[in-house]
Amino acid sequence: MRFLLPACIAILFGLLLSACSGGAPTAPADPARAADSLKLSVLSDSFIGDSAAGGFSLESSLSGSELLVRIQVEQAQGLRALYYALEFDPAVLSPLTAHALPGFGDPGQTLQLLHAERGRVYAGQVLVHPEQQPGLNGNAAVAELRFALAAQPVQQRKASKINSSPGGSTPYLLSWDQDNTQLRWLYNNQADYDQNGEVNLADLTRLAQFFGQQQSGGFEIETAQSLVDGDGNGFINLADITPLGQNFLNSGNGGYRIYADSGSGGQEIATVPLSAGTGDTRSQRLQFSFAPPSPQPGNSYWPVLSDTAGNLGFAPPGEGPEAPLTIVLAEDDTPAQGSGTEADPYIIDLAGISASYTFAILDDGTDITGEPDVFIRAFDPQAALSIDQDTGEVQFNPAWTDTLFHLDGIAGSRVTDNRIYFIHSLPVEVLIELATEDIPAQGDGSAGNPYILNAGNIGQSFHFSVSAGGTDITGQPGCSISCSEAGALLSIDQLSGAVQFDPSFLDTQFQMQADWQGTASSNGIHFLHPAPGEGFFLLPDPSDPDWASVTGDGLTAETPLIISTPLFNTDGSVEFSFILNTRADGLGTSIPVDSPGLVWSAEFPFMVTNGWNPPGSATFQPAFTNTFLYVMDAELNSTNNVYVAATSV
Repeated sequence: MRFLLPACIAILFGLLLSACSGGAPTAPADPARAADSLKLSVLSDSFIGDSAAGGFSLESSLSGSELLVRIQVEQAQGLRALYYALEFDPAVLSPLTAHALPGFGDPGQTLQLLHAERGRVYAGQVLVHPEQQPGLNGNAAVAELRFALAAQPVQQRKASKINSSPGGSTPYLLSWDQDNTQLRWLYNNQADYDQNGEVNLADLTRLAQFFGQQQSGGFEIETAQSLVDGDGNGFINLADITPLGQNFLNSGNGGYRIYADSGSGGQEIATVPLSAGTGDTRSQRLQFSFAPPSPQPGNSYWPVLSDTAGNLGFAPPGEGPEAPLTIVLAEDDTPAQGSGTEADPYIIDLAGISASYTFAILDDGTDITGEPDVFIRAFDPQAALSIDQDTGEVQFNPAWTDTLFHLDGIAGSRVTDNRIYFIHSLPVEVLIELATEDIPAQGDGSAGNPYILNAGNIGQSFHFSVSAGGTDITGQPGCSISCSEAGALLSIDQLSGAVQFDPSFLDTQFQMQADWQGTASSNGIHFLHPAPGEGFFLLPDPSDPDWASVTGDGLTAETPLIISTPLFNTDGSVEFSFILNTRADGLGTSIPVDSPGLVWSAEFPFMVTNGWNPPGSATFQPAFTNTFLYVMDAELNSTNNVYVAATSV
């Protein structure tokens, strides 16, 4: 006879224990009554990732004196786990086995767990490494349970409780954080592999995810693997299902009860809920902390895991603050700058680096410097030339510069609660620089070869910048630009560094310099504006309109007059006019270009294609001119050089 029964589907967020029922075993069961009593509840933890199912149903059949029950899934999508509770009538049925069917997946790659209570079976099955499995898609029979057609023996109901054994719930790595005055520990509830507070079927998922991992010597206690390795042998395998069965439904959902002992016995002072734990449970044990109010040296604190009924787990030895151990610097030796913290270290300057500094180690305010097992330490050790452990006198290393270091102390196994930070800072070099585009063509800015100001550049703005230790500080408070000769300037903008020189300040060399917070720039930039003198100068004729199409100033080979470009004077026919004058700015006495004895010439004469005919007029090779022009008089006095060049046509 077969019985096809639709399942009553319920998504559970916790597992409920059925109450005990007494009474003597009944006669062999009626199969129809037995099948009618079945009720399936599928846990939401069955749906890992994006898996889903349209529904589940039960199919029952008789096999001799047993009832076989199969669970069918319809419209499964990537189903990789099945966790369920199956209720039955304990007066007519007694559970025997539960196992996954091949339709669910490879039985050799499936982890399974069965836990029976009176009138209810909890069972789970999950594919090993579920995140790497495609899972079941479609319809299939996924699990089978066997029941004896006989009354279930009466068992004492196992209530949800806490594991109170030392290894079952004792907090791991319990310690006192002296810096932050708080208690710290790691979660431990044996077999609660997913760290949700209860040992249940869903813990199979975490076991399946780590299945097969091993670590010689065991997993690091901070890792999730160390918790999933339920038997602690360093190998996550089938044996780790056993702790699940042994601790099934053990709970730590009551959180941690915090106890304190100030010398008169332990008293509960607070509760830390499991939700306060931090860390990724997929890879770490949850971490907890608690900061007691006004902790005092000698007080002791400890956490105890509890269930929601108030049952307590294992109570570990307490931890608490020790009497303060500090390092102090003698008041007379305190540097003028800084406060000794990491963010604001004491500044040791050139004057202070040669001094001795005296430190002391205080245990709860008592000076213990020089006692056995008490030492002052420098980090980095190279920062100190010597440390006298008897007196606490320290001599710093003058060569250890611009690197933060600190001193602390130790007394036995204890380290001082504080550190004192220092830095030996050399004077910062302050530099003034002139913008590259503003550098004059003549001179290099040194005292022996100053930049030459002339009629062509005296009217422009010159832009200066100031740096300290390589950082641009132009315009910052405490930074200033100045001139050695006040009369040489028309204006100076401290924010931008723009300077305008006075054209009337002639024949006196001056220097631009800077200052930052009392430190003068290590360099200066020198200038000279010479007064125009009488001489013999060759200049482009300002009245010749052809020069309007020419770039460059002709003063140097780097800034020639460009007399031919692809858009101008491509055939070399343009005739350029020149003049002679007694001043370089053209404001002196004009010298006739056809004066007797004048010789018009060029470095490469053939590049002047008209041979300077008429005098003072020149045409040039349009494609490759690169030369300089000059004129000599009868006494062989030569004018300045005027540089000309052509670009490719």
